[in-house]
Amino acid sequence: MKTLRFRRDDGRPVGRHPHPTDPLAAARIVAATGVDLLMVDLVGATPPVPTRPAAMALARTIREGAGVPVVLAVGLRPDTVRAAIDDVGPYGVDVITGVERAGHRKDPAKVAAFVLAARGGDVPAPGPVQDSTPQ
Repeated sequence: MKTLRFRRDDGRPVGRHPHPTDPLAAARIVAATGVDLLMVDLVGATPPVPTRPAAMALARTIREGAGVPVVLAVGLRPDTVRAAIDDVGPYGVDVITGVERAGHRKDPAKVAAFVLAARGGDVPAPGPVQDSTPQ
């Protein structure tokens, strides 16, 4: 899997390697290297709303035209993942900060809610945070 990062606000590729300004062309170049999966990471939007129509349209265009399965990384949370899946139709989704609590620690309740939502279930109302970390 190779990650290709794009700015959510204007769709331009970002990162260490130069890419064409056309996001689909950049995705096709990376896909042509023989990767099995392409992670589309949409970063730096203002405001940082993961389900912005322009960001979802960009991810959908890449998924439809890149020629390899796409994993979507876009700052997803339990309350936004289902809409992103419905809008884009990715092979998979990536989550890190969307299921964390203070101190960059994973919140088991948020992880469970994320998985439930990604599978199409209703996200439970937020409850008290339970820390299952051994003391």
